[in-house]
Amino acid sequence: MNYFLDTSYLVALTHKRDQYHEDAVSVRKTLKEPVRLITTSAVLMEFGNMFSSVHFRDKVFRYIQLLKNDKNTEIVFVTEQMFESALSMFGKYHDKEWGLVDFISCYAKKWNHSCVDFG
Repeated sequence: MNYFLDTSYLVALTHKRDQYHEDAVSVRKTLKEPVRLITTSAVLMEFGNMFSSVHFRDKVFRYIQLLKNDKNTEIVFVTEQMFESALSMFGKYHDKEWGLVDFISCYAKKWNHSCVDFG
C-alpha cells in the first residue's frame, strides 16, 4: 500500500523526544504490506531545515540518504507547476493554517490518488 510521508510524521518517527514519537512508531507497525512510501523533495528539505543544527545534521543527512536509496520510497521532486499550484492554494485558502510545503504535499497526493496519509 502507498503511504504519504509528510514532515510531521517523519519528525515524530525519527526524533525520540517528539511528543508524537510513540504514536508514530505504533502507526509504523500497522502499515499494510507491501509498504511503499511517497514523499516530496519539499518535505525532505523542510525536515532537513528543522534539524539543521550540528547536533542533528549527520543523522538527518543519513536518513534522507536512506530514503533516497530505498527502492520502496518514491520522492516526487517539486516542479514549477507544482510550486505555482501550491502557491495559488496557499494564497486562496485563508481558513487553513497550512504551510506552503503542506499544499505541495496536497498536490503530490492528488497526483498519486492511491496514496493515504499516516494516522
